[in-house]
Amino acid sequence: MLAAHCYRDIIGVTPDSFPMNLCLCWPQLTHIEFPAILIQVSIGHKLMNLCTNLRECHICLEQNQETLSSVWKKSHPPSSIRIPCLWRLVIRRQAGAYVGSVLNDFLRPLVMPNLQRLNFSLQEEPDIAPILTELTLIVNGLSQPSLVSEMLYVGKSGLTEVTSTLPFLTSLTARRSALTPSEIQMMTQKDHLPNLTSLITSVAYTDMDAFIDMLETRWVRGVEAQLSGCSTAGIIQSAKVYVPNNPTPPAVSRLLRRIHEIQDRLKLKGVMIKLQPTGRL
Repeated sequence: MLAAHCYRDIIGVTPDSFPMNLCLCWPQLTHIEFPAILIQVSIGHKLMNLCTNLRECHICLEQNQETLSSVWKKSHPPSSIRIPCLWRLVIRRQAGAYVGSVLNDFLRPLVMPNLQRLNFSLQEEPDIAPILTELTLIVNGLSQPSLVSEMLYVGKSGLTEVTSTLPFLTSLTARRSALTPSEIQMMTQKDHLPNLTSLITSVAYTDMDAFIDMLETRWVRGVEAQLSGCSTAGIIQSAKVYVPNNPTPPAVSRLLRRIHEIQDRLKLKGVMIKLQPTGRL
């Protein structure tokens, strides 16, 4: 395995010149991770086009596309970039680093027939609907049936629109906002986030009983599917829930007791639900 782990303070380059000035044998690299360098979309495309044997990639995208390198300005990115061996793609987000349109711009030309894991972030935007529609088309075009798709959403509103448009999600982390009663109700529906197995979010204490009802509905549905020999996708196997307003320990204990009673009754194994009474996520 050949891998590259690069940090800005070590290599001392700017995003508009990276990575073309590094003397690496790009076609032989199988793993790449750039944890501290913001990379422009066009430079990211250049990188992916060079790494024909890439299996795993962690990348941070830069929002500003105005300072492209002169080398890349003289050429045009290919209409498609085939990465046949890539099985995991992690597109990281630093605070304010990129918006959804940049994510779409980066993903659009990538052809990844063996992708198994996709990790990305979105943040609240004034008009996020077109971005979500295009992102859904892109992911539906590249996804395998067993694709694990993990999303971090940062925003005070808009979560309903996001979750109702991205049914392929298997893992969701929602920050800066608590699930509303209507969003909790939507999650009980069979066709809403049908593949979701992991959830990190905030839920107001007054909505916690409805949240547990939702968990129970999905668990019952999953157990019934398992008994009939069908897939158990949709059982939330892991949840970390932040409860605002710091409810009292007896109140949290009551909720946990109810969760454990449901798990025991349904004989659920390996399901981890943690309540965190420390405020908003």
